[in-house]
Amino acid sequence: MGLTGTELGAEIGNIYKMGKEVLPGVADDYNDAWANTPAAVSGSTSRGGGLGDDPGPKMDALLDKLNKATFDTEDALRDVAQALVWTADDYVFTDQAAKDEFDRKRKKVDE
Repeated sequence: MGLTGTELGAEIGNIYKMGKEVLPGVADDYNDAWANTPAAVSGSTSRGGGLGDDPGPKMDALLDKLNKATFDTEDALRDVAQALVWTADDYVFTDQAAKDEFDRKRKKVDE
């Protein structure tokens, strides 16, 4: 059987905290990583003088993919965080004891 009452409210409170604090913090880390990644590295990885193919353009292409993945991950984390907050806010209305416990936990998070 599923959780009800205070136990359910506590779990919903945990979901709310994940969406309100934890995942936005992780998203901030991804944003910092994205912001601190250079736009190009071809200058520092170029190789000349007949030593074979210049890896610079390939490294730039790889960096572009890494930057896009980092940016997209940040965006997805923020979307999931918002969805968790909405879910917690809506779900508590199914059980008054759960709502009471959730309200208590939400107050702690929002202080």
